[in-house]
Amino acid sequence: MVEGVFAAPAFVPGFFAGMFPDAGVDELRTDFSHRYQVAREWIQAAETVGEAAGEMLDAAEALRFLRTHLVPGFLLPGTGGHLLATTGGTDDSAASLAELRDRFQQPEGAELVGGYQARTLLVPLTGLDRKAGPGAELDRLLGRWLPAFRGGVDLGTGQLTRLVVLPPQVPQEQLSTLGKGVLMLYEIRHAMGTQRHSPSRRSLDYWRAQAVLHGFEFALLERLGGSAYVSLVDRYARALRREGGLLAEPESVLTWRMRRWLTGIFGELADREVQLWASVAYRNAVAHSMDGRDDFAQHLMKRGTVAA
Repeated sequence: MVEGVFAAPAFVPGFFAGMFPDAGVDELRTDFSHRYQVAREWIQAAETVGEAAGEMLDAAEALRFLRTHLVPGFLLPGTGGHLLATTGGTDDSAASLAELRDRFQQPEGAELVGGYQARTLLVPLTGLDRKAGPGAELDRLLGRWLPAFRGGVDLGTGQLTRLVVLPPQVPQEQLSTLGKGVLMLYEIRHAMGTQRHSPSRRSLDYWRAQAVLHGFEFALLERLGGSAYVSLVDRYARALRREGGLLAEPESVLTWRMRRWLTGIFGELADREVQLWASVAYRNAVAHSMDGRDDFAQHLMKRGTVAA
């Protein structure tokens, strides 16, 4: 099902051309197809990791959600700070950008609160999105190098929707296939666990949900990395015990041997990805050092740590 859903249509939708009026026909067609290719690459990475995780129930559920709920999506220039999205399918293919925007009727600055629709949009970004017009949240997403979960409005259905946004690709900093798969399943679990749109991150319940999400990531990495990942977490745990609390510079603990453990799990990694997985292992050690999930949730709330 996923293969068919993420096969690029032969036509470029009217709204897509309207987003980039200065782009030529060939550039639009190439970019449109490229987005579907990027989406398939991330999905295939998630499939690889999900299958490697074997009988891990949470990973299997994430794969099932990916296969049954994900559709390709596109972010449109927003209003009032909201993320507006639509699919590239036939339901919106004839609509112009103006027609889609007219479907969104909200006062400037109004908060969107409510339940999400069943379908979740997978939104690959490219460099062309920088030309789509101003938007603070879109700018933030374009500045990321990791996928992100967000809430927005699906203009095709008029409902609040979950968005999994894929970052623009930077050739010199390609993520490993295994790394992409873990990150993708992490954000799919994030989407699965978020049933309602609310801008507030202040409640402890929100951070309890984040602690559960991190726990999924830790368990997945232990399943994939085996003794190498366990040894990595143990090194950080020992450093925490020596320090008697959180480390001021956890990156200083990372040794050549620990880097070797990471490449043994993921394959050759760019420095940025080495630092990413080392930071996750450190967070895993911090979670182990705390008195239960509520304690870890309090820690996350204090640190503002949401993503891997």
